[in-house]
Amino acid sequence: MTEKNSRNGELEEWYNLYSDAVFKYICVMTRDYQQAEDLTHETFIKAYNNYETFQRQAETKTWLFRIAHNVTIDFLRKRKPLRIIENLLQNKKDSTPLPEDMLQMKEEARARWSKPLIN
Repeated sequence: MTEKNSRNGELEEWYNLYSDAVFKYICVMTRDYQQAEDLTHETFIKAYNNYETFQRQAETKTWLFRIAHNVTIDFLRKRKPLRIIENLLQNKKDSTPLPEDMLQMKEEARARWSKPLIN
């Protein structure tokens, strides 16, 4: 078995063992099911790309959760400015009067201005 096949087999085993737990962890952090799926896949892609750097001083699960944590934090940092803008837009109250209110204001203004100034 070649080194690449060995790595692929080991990563496939890790995915089967830990992907659900990694997904749940990320889902709790993001509160977004779809995003958690994407970030879970990104976690395992990073694990694949950095396989050679894994020194096996920590448990495999610990290493994967560290990658998942970093991937998720990076995502949240990039998303934070957008979330602030979304919150501002959602919290902004529309001060434009309704058509009925505008009609009432016009009628009140006419009534006020149609009265003689001096009695």
